[in-house]
Amino acid sequence: MRRLIDKDLLAWKESNYRKPLIIRGARQVGKTWSVSTFCKEHFATPIHLDFERSLGARRIFEDDLSPKELLQRIEAFSGKRVIPGESAIFMDEIQTCAGALKSLKYFCEKMPELHVMAAGSLLELALEGASFPVGKVEFLRMKPMSFSEFLLAQGLDVVESKRPELTVDPVPPVDKVVHQKLMEQLGKYLLVGGMPEAVRRYLETGSLASAGEVLESLAVSIPESFGKYKAGADALFLSAILGVLAKSVGRRVKYSAVAPGTRVEKVKRHLAILEQGMLFQRVGESAAHGLPLGAAISPAGFKPLILDTGLMQRMCGVNAGEVLMGTDLLDVHRGALCEQFVGQEIFFAGGSELGKMYCWSRGVKSSNAEIDYLLVRERKIHPVEVKSGPAGKLRSLHVFLDEHPESGDAYVLGTSPETGQVGRIRFLPLYARM
Repeated sequence: MRRLIDKDLLAWKESNYRKPLIIRGARQVGKTWSVSTFCKEHFATPIHLDFERSLGARRIFEDDLSPKELLQRIEAFSGKRVIPGESAIFMDEIQTCAGALKSLKYFCEKMPELHVMAAGSLLELALEGASFPVGKVEFLRMKPMSFSEFLLAQGLDVVESKRPELTVDPVPPVDKVVHQKLMEQLGKYLLVGGMPEAVRRYLETGSLASAGEVLESLAVSIPESFGKYKAGADALFLSAILGVLAKSVGRRVKYSAVAPGTRVEKVKRHLAILEQGMLFQRVGESAAHGLPLGAAISPAGFKPLILDTGLMQRMCGVNAGEVLMGTDLLDVHRGALCEQFVGQEIFFAGGSELGKMYCWSRGVKSSNAEIDYLLVRERKIHPVEVKSGPAGKLRSLHVFLDEHPESGDAYVLGTSPETGQVGRIRFLPLYARM
């Protein structure tokens, strides 16, 4: 399955200012497969060191960490000759080998011509307090498969190319046949999601139920793995509050309401663990009076965004029939599944601003005006709403635009193929590219 991160990996490979590269990401998003495949396709001698499975690989980094000494050991261990420019060394599950992590600094300083890559899960948890090669490495964050990647995996390249761009003006209406195909695929993506194993199972079997079995397993096993790297992490509690977050997508959450009867300090600590493990993202409430959006956010609560729409719907027990049998997707699960999808796509495209997610809520008593997401493009703040309805009924958007006259145009994403603009409000389909 093609992953869009391949473009970033190729740009890194060809860069004259390359440093060792660390691929970050939640468990099971496809880091090992993507990097291994990339190395095999672009290097004559790919060398894969799996520190979780091989004690011998860890022993390479126990003593002298000078690159020349390490290359001798790596060659002896792998049986392959290391030639800068032709070889790539891929250190997998690097969080389990402190010596390998430290060696990245020396590869950067002493042997920058060698292509060195690393990947790991729960890095932020596993490496707390560890010596980290600050300024000596580059990072890429890998996420689940986006809707584009889901379409490309099925060979629907032409259909994918017909998706309108959110920020391109003007946007012509989408052909009704194309729209129907995209909405059909969007419904499937909402159920399968972008976790590679679930997508592969669906493509191989054509069964949503089979993909659901994979998602069920992942929803349980991923939080359970946190305790391996984080002392004091309560796996059962992590799973419980992750379920609460999944059911709360689209709603404002107060810390005290996540686990009633539990100390807020424990709740916040475990929310931080889930966020460090990249299973969810806080959508902060910004006043949106200027940039950066994070300069004025509410400390009282947040809106949650889950790692993956497939995991979310599985934890919420969404009725698949409602998604597939012609029901308006905005009516399914109070519209939260669509709001998750749009937020996920914004996050995959770089977030509201600088990789973070933000929304807006009017800080006035007796006022419930709120905006699903904020999007910064060319230093303009754009409000984004996920709903259907004529411009006159979008009260919150009108309130926001009236109170923020310097903001950019607003976007309303719905299930209609029609596009257009009424005043400062632009209408596009849910599946528009971010």
